[in-house]
Amino acid sequence: MSRTATTTGPSLRDRLRSQLADLKMPGALEALDDILRRVDGGELAAGEALAQLLGAHITLRNARRLQTAMRSARLPVVKTLGDFDFSFQPSVKREQIESLHTLGFLERKENIVLLGPPGVGKTHLALSLAVATAESGRRVYFTTLADLLHSLEEAQAAGRLTHRLRTLVFPTLMVIDEIDSGLVYWHRREAARRSRRGRRAG
Repeated sequence: MSRTATTTGPSLRDRLRSQLADLKMPGALEALDDILRRVDGGELAAGEALAQLLGAHITLRNARRLQTAMRSARLPVVKTLGDFDFSFQPSVKREQIESLHTLGFLERKENIVLLGPPGVGKTHLALSLAVATAESGRRVYFTTLADLLHSLEEAQAAGRLTHRLRTLVFPTLMVIDEIDSGLVYWHRREAARRSRRGRRAG
């Protein structure tokens, strides 16, 4: 009398986890157990389960891209338009600001200047435009005017000004903050230079 040996292969869950790992889809891998539980419970059909699995992967991928973009952009903090309190600043025109966040000005290669006294939210709105730009997959660079001028001076002294200028034109959006203090910095530097030249001439 012969016996037939039966072997049990990996479960569906294990096969999916292995396949998702091979495909390097950590977002889908993380969401898999919950999605399978909902499929088993009749909450999700197969097609919707697949859509949610892929959606989880895309969400994580985009979040990681945004984190990388934020680091390279040198944003001091992350601010979004949704965080901005329009009721606190009624002089700010919501429709105009929302229109800017469609980023059409980037396609038109226009400059945006945010004017106003201290404390009205200029930096917040500039940062929110930077975040929106990064979320759209474009490169962003954030700096203060004082830091920008200082970096250009250092590059010129090191004979690398042309290279520095090339790196500055690479981002799709450059946000220059603290214009007033940057101008004060520049005027002080220029006054110091004139003073040194005057002493040498004397």
